[in-house]
Amino acid sequence: MAPARITSILITLLLITYSLAVIPPKMTTKEKLYHELSRTAYYDAYDNHPGVGFTMYYSHLMSAHPQLEQDALVHANNAGNGPFYVQSYDKDRKLFLATKVSGASDLGRRWGLRYNHDGVVRLHDARLSWRVDGNGPPKLLSLELWPPGSNVQETMTLEQAMSRLPRV
Repeated sequence: MAPARITSILITLLLITYSLAVIPPKMTTKEKLYHELSRTAYYDAYDNHPGVGFTMYYSHLMSAHPQLEQDALVHANNAGNGPFYVQSYDKDRKLFLATKVSGASDLGRRWGLRYNHDGVVRLHDARLSWRVDGNGPPKLLSLELWPPGSNVQETMTLEQAMSRLPRV
C-alpha cells in the first residue's frame, strides 16, 4: 500500500476517534480550585499512598456508557455513597461535589472498574466531580480512575447537599 494511502487512512481514523470522544465540560476557576482540593482530600484518605496516581477517564467511560451521569447520580443517592466533599460558591447558588464509585460496587463492575487480566483481578475506584445549580440535574465535570483504598467518607447525603441550594 502506498505511503500516502496509509497516511490518509490513519488521519481518517484519528478524525473519527476524535469526533466520537466526549469532551469534559469546562470548569470555572473556582471549580478548578475545589477540584484540586477534593483531589487532595481523596489522596489524603489513603492509609498508605506513596506512588498513588490517577488516570483521567471521563471521555473513555462517557463514550462507552451513555447513561453514566444518571447511573452515577442514582449510585450517589444510595446510603454511604453521597459526596465526600461539598463546597458552595457563587453566593451559595452553586455547589461543587465530589463522589466515589468503588470498583467493587455493582456500578463499578458495570463500568468495568474491576476486571480480570491474565488471571489477576485488578480493581480501580472512580472519583467524580460535579457542578450542581438550580438549572437542572447535577453536571458531571470530571471522572478519574484511582487505585482502590481511599477511605473517603460521605459527609452528607446527595439529597442533603442539594437541599442547600436556594429554590429557583
